[in-house]
Amino acid sequence: MLLSFNIIGLAGLGKDFGGVATWEKHPAIAATHEHMRMLSIFSHVLWLLSMLSAILVATAGYEPLSRFCVDRVRETQARWISKMARRTVRRRTEPST
Repeated sequence: MLLSFNIIGLAGLGKDFGGVATWEKHPAIAATHEHMRMLSIFSHVLWLLSMLSAILVATAGYEPLSRFCVDRVRETQARWISKMARRTVRRRTEPST
């Protein structure tokens, strides 16, 4: 699990989460494991899962994992936007041949 999380982080987000180096579970992995049992139970009753997700107290445990995912996506978006802006500036400043 630690290796796959690092590979996904490197490939998708360009960030190494260091799980293999430290042998410690990242909080996102811990949150995922914590909620797998609930999802396996409620996935058979989809309407109940949907109803529980509408109740903020019932989904409070997902908040750290959700925040982690949103933060990583925003970091990646900012990095890509910055990279594309640098490319655009470079193209505009290069002499035409």
